[in-house]
Amino acid sequence: MNNTGKLFLDLGYIKDVAEVRLNGKKLGILWCAPWRVEITEAVKPTGNELEVDVINLWANRVIGDLNQPKEKRFTKTHDAFRFDFLTGKTP
Repeated sequence: MNNTGKLFLDLGYIKDVAEVRLNGKKLGILWCAPWRVEITEAVKPTGNELEVDVINLWANRVIGDLNQPKEKRFTKTHDAFRFDFLTGKTP
């Protein structure tokens, strides 16, 4: 518990994407440090059930989407805002 009265679960260093559920309630998807999620609303005094699905690196999801047509991609990138480091211009 921190000084705001909120409870947090810190997963430490997991490096990959993780989905966290506590007592059946989805608490979020963590993909970067800190791998920490608030559990205040989901935690019970006893008998808690924690589920953590560690999935994969986010970069692998983006790479996998490159082989999909745009309408089937899971990730959304903003190509219009991409910066071309070779020319110093945006496309």
